[in-house]
Amino acid sequence: MNIKFSILVPLYNTPDGFLRDMIGSVQGQIYKNWELCLADASDEDHSYVEEVVKDYVKKDARIKYKKLTQNGGISDNTNACIDISAGNYFALLDHDDVLDKKALNEVARVIRKTQADFIYSDEAKFTTSIEDWFAPNYKPDFSKYELRAHNYICHLTVYSRELLEKTGKYRKEYDGSQDHDMVLRLTEKANRIVHIPKILYYWRVHGESVSAGVENKSYAVDAAKNAVKAQVERAGLRCEVVTHAPFSLLYHVLYEINGNPEITVVMYGGESTENFQRSFESLLFNAGYQHLNYLILIEKGQEKDYRKILSGYCEEQDYHIEQVRWKDKEKVNKILSQYGRDYLLFLNINSEIESKDFVKELLMLAQQRDIGFVGPKIMARDNTVKGAGIALTKAVDTGVVFRFKGELEESDGYEAGLRHIRSASAFSEECLMIQTEKFEQLGGFSKEYQWYSAIDGCLKAREKGFDNVWTPYAQVTNYLSETSPRADETAAFMGKWKKLYAQEDPYYNKAVRYDVDHIHDKNTVSSLCKKSINYLQEEGVQGLLERISVYRGGAGKRSSLHIDYEPKVAKKHVYKDVLFINGCAPTVPHPPRYRVTHQREQLEACNISTGEVYYEELNPSIVNEYRSFVFFRCPYTEQVGELIRRAKELGRLVLFDIDDLVIDTKYTDTIPYVMSLNAEEKRIYDDGVIRMGKTLKLCDGAITTTERLAEELSHYVPKVFINRNVASERMYELSEKAIYERDVLPYLNKEELLSQKSLYSYEKAKEKSEQRSQSGIRIGYFSGSITHNDDFDMIRPALIKILKKYPDTSLHLVGELDLPEELKPFKKQIVVAPFTEWEKLPFLIASVDINLAPITVSIFNEAKSENKWTEAALVKVPTVASAIGAFKAAIINNETGLLCETVDDWYEALEKLILNQKERKRLAENAYRYVVKNYITTYTGGKLANFIKENRSSNVAFILPSLEISGGIMVALKHACFLKQKGLDVFVINDNIKTKSEIKFEKTKFPVLSTKNADFFGRIDVCIATMWSTEYFLEIYRNISKRCYLVQNYETDFYEPNNPLRIIAERTYHPQVGLTYLTISEWCKQWLKENYSIEATYMPNGIDTELFYPRERSFDGKIRILIEGDSSVYYKNVDESFRIVEKLDKDKYEIWYLSYEGKPKEWYHVDKFFNRVPHAEVADIYRECHILLKSSILESFSYPPLEMMATGGFVVVVPNGGNAEYLRDGENCLLYQRGDIPAALEAIERLCEDEIIRSKLYRNGIETAQKRSWKNINDYIATSYESLNNIK
Repeated sequence: MNIKFSILVPLYNTPDGFLRDMIGSVQGQIYKNWELCLADASDEDHSYVEEVVKDYVKKDARIKYKKLTQNGGISDNTNACIDISAGNYFALLDHDDVLDKKALNEVARVIRKTQADFIYSDEAKFTTSIEDWFAPNYKPDFSKYELRAHNYICHLTVYSRELLEKTGKYRKEYDGSQDHDMVLRLTEKANRIVHIPKILYYWRVHGESVSAGVENKSYAVDAAKNAVKAQVERAGLRCEVVTHAPFSLLYHVLYEINGNPEITVVMYGGESTENFQRSFESLLFNAGYQHLNYLILIEKGQEKDYRKILSGYCEEQDYHIEQVRWKDKEKVNKILSQYGRDYLLFLNINSEIESKDFVKELLMLAQQRDIGFVGPKIMARDNTVKGAGIALTKAVDTGVVFRFKGELEESDGYEAGLRHIRSASAFSEECLMIQTEKFEQLGGFSKEYQWYSAIDGCLKAREKGFDNVWTPYAQVTNYLSETSPRADETAAFMGKWKKLYAQEDPYYNKAVRYDVDHIHDKNTVSSLCKKSINYLQEEGVQGLLERISVYRGGAGKRSSLHIDYEPKVAKKHVYKDVLFINGCAPTVPHPPRYRVTHQREQLEACNISTGEVYYEELNPSIVNEYRSFVFFRCPYTEQVGELIRRAKELGRLVLFDIDDLVIDTKYTDTIPYVMSLNAEEKRIYDDGVIRMGKTLKLCDGAITTTERLAEELSHYVPKVFINRNVASERMYELSEKAIYERDVLPYLNKEELLSQKSLYSYEKAKEKSEQRSQSGIRIGYFSGSITHNDDFDMIRPALIKILKKYPDTSLHLVGELDLPEELKPFKKQIVVAPFTEWEKLPFLIASVDINLAPITVSIFNEAKSENKWTEAALVKVPTVASAIGAFKAAIINNETGLLCETVDDWYEALEKLILNQKERKRLAENAYRYVVKNYITTYTGGKLANFIKENRSSNVAFILPSLEISGGIMVALKHACFLKQKGLDVFVINDNIKTKSEIKFEKTKFPVLSTKNADFFGRIDVCIATMWSTEYFLEIYRNISKRCYLVQNYETDFYEPNNPLRIIAERTYHPQVGLTYLTISEWCKQWLKENYSIEATYMPNGIDTELFYPRERSFDGKIRILIEGDSSVYYKNVDESFRIVEKLDKDKYEIWYLSYEGKPKEWYHVDKFFNRVPHAEVADIYRECHILLKSSILESFSYPPLEMMATGGFVVVVPNGGNAEYLRDGENCLLYQRGDIPAALEAIERLCEDEIIRSKLYRNGIETAQKRSWKNINDYIATSYESLNNIK
């Protein structure tokens, strides 16, 4: 088969180097039967494009070129390439990208082998050299439903001419997403689609932009949504296509549901009616679809219990209950065939639906003719991914991997695989949906498998030609622990599907092995050696070899450690001081380099930890992880607004950083270039400016570069800080190197050079030095963006005069600049270079003798920074600048540069420097010394750091042993509420693996970070340990101003003798760092002083008397006794309470037991047990009881007696150090000594019979509680904390 490739490349103002790289990559192809079709729409200022291409055309007849009369847009220009083509296959190549040399050869091989008419490959990014490629995009095989979700095919795309003729050319109305539209149309008509899982295309990343970071992609998003919708409609279906922030380029197709099909929800696998009720209700409330009936398969338990739950929500005909073992798939299939309606939704009872419209989302996909099973996103109880589809691989023992398993809920997954609909080989049985007719066509579940049952069913669907599709828009949490299959079942399963295992999983690229590595750390040589020794000892040589194979990816597959993506399970959360949110697009790298990268470097040098995120990738939940936020040039979005709102709720500082007046159209309308935009371009530009101003106004203050900017910004925010643009350490290093290569290296003796590399550098430097000595003075203008045209025009008369008078003087122009007609006669004296990478800039500037920095007089220009002077000074090149704005403020005229106001000034200054080498050197040396001292990041961050410190609120962190609300944790959170009410930034550090992002206590929310999955770097002003197990954090974390330990008990005695935890707990009273001890009881204060010579600050405990309000009890009927405490903790002494009530008359007394953690022992007599009752509901239980029996032997304060008294109840209690603070025998309670059971019984009987003592205890008990009301002591506690560290 003769295959000729027509490579289509529309050209538009392509940079010279990029153009040559692209053509060179085509000419370097191993496969030679190609033609390169170039349609050039470049404007007159980029006429070199035509010259370069025509030179190639002369030498290579395979290159075809057409000069277009106008730029018709990407679609029309690509069609123009097609018009001049003659090949039978088309390959698409962007004008600044390159092909791998094997690309066409690989594609040709696939075409010959498969007769494919649509082929695509993997790709990677690069900047300058493809040898240094990064961010590879390893793609799955073709999936129609994933393609509708996003254009994952992208580059390299090849298709046949015959296929194009069926489809039609590119459509202009889809510009912005024209490739997505074309791929959708091509693939729906293609006979054979083949994916080549190799990187054959390199996508260049570089920075070129007109809008200076103010961008709006809505037109491209809308075009893609329209393209997807059009394809769905061509299939005879109806839909809506939406996006969900912040993923504007991921498309959610909402298919119209056909009719009102009946869905049978098959609920199985549970023995607990509580679990069933939770699962059933969560489904009912989140289904988003009404036509449901329920088939409940139970193995044990009473049918009536399930009916009781169902009857509260359903008519009897809408559910059916069958007793059957789920493992008995033959019987299960029979039941399904008898009761299954139009669709089957399998749901394990130990699950909870987490997302709205859950059923609707699954049904929309299950209704599609070519879809078999549909699976949701399954989360585990620890908030990590349990399953997001299943892939087949021989790289693991079970033969299957659960995609993205272990990643955090907020993870996007590799290539956003957790955020969009995609195909998968299979799903687990916890939850999946299928049309009943298709299920029966597959023969139901295979009876020979247990663990693999659902997976086997999915593979049978694939075998029948159905697509199994996963959706992130339906989410369920499954609470079951993981199980593993038996080895014989695995062998049988993999044997049955050996043909599939002989192939690569089509939806699981062989290069992406992060699912199976289970090596999420960045392994060092040392760690790998240690692991290897362990594997060798545990699994033998063969086991070690298999581990190595998996690590490498097996059969040449690459591990995730070789690619940029890192699973979020491996990425811990952080706590840092400042987050910079960059609002500039990646294609505009220079502004954020100065205002984000450099300011981060300044702050890091001052021990202020920082982070950075692009605004389109902003997740508002990141607010928990930083103390302060700096938005740089950030247009308003919903996510930006939400983060600012949350930050202010938390008392965290929000600043806006800006280096230009792109915050209000009243400023940008003064820019001639902006006013030259057409109406649509101007609308887009203005929209970005307006949204940027909106973000600014929401902030607490601003950081900026110049005095004039600060003056204008003060009209929008109350505080403005000037932090001038400075040079980074890297720029300083490169500038020193540029000086060395210009001023030192060429003048060394050859013999002084030590290496071949040095010799090469020496030869180059000497050559450049000789060229400079033979030429005249070089004047340089480094323009940056095209908006500087007017600045250059201002000095044009002076430059023309100079170039005329001094013909050996040359003008070097670098960047985006329109060359004026008046300068064209001096073409031989003018050297033009394109916009360059910043790391090359010092060498370019160092190559000239005089640097120009003109700016016209305008409010916009007065706000610009002195970057051009700074960068020239660093390489000892003198600058002539306009005497306005930052230049006037920074440059000392005739000392560190020359300032000009008129054209004559410019001429005189240039002539002076051209004629006087000593003057050039004097000015350059002065400027160099000044800039090195005052304009390098490392030396200049102090004032910025102080500004942030002075304006942020003090923060207070409470370290909790867990988030389960118990007495001690409740007290800590109560203190946190008081401090929060004072306006402090209060957060929780959870020292437990079970965590969540926030905790709510008494209507107040606190952000939570866990010691188990977060790295801490940020400053904590006051950090408070709340139990012995949390005190270690105070010892190991250095970045704390004030360390406090809130002692709530003598915790050494929590444990029985010889328990090693006793020693660890005791150490917390002998700290290795300075601690301030706080305590909630007089008893604790006393023993800390007597036993450890520790002076503790007393912060009395209180009670919420509004929650624990009193109610009188009647003793006429049955007396209810409440026992409280954890039966598993020996010092709670709960057994004694139950030994006491065991001797009471059961007809007269009813026993209630309340415990958060503990459970009743077998011998306990309990009429009613309350477990894990929310704190807000505890008071109700107290009010239902008459007497609290409390036998604890060790308490620091002991809340239950106080809470019982507050509700008007009565207390029989063993005295201990903690409760002695407020209990008075015979006054507000009745005490008995530990172990004296007769005395306890006597006290209970006395309360029942003596109305006088009850009246006295009732009155005094309420009075005791009122004195302890939080209302009366919260100011005292807050003030005590504030005095610790002068926190504000």
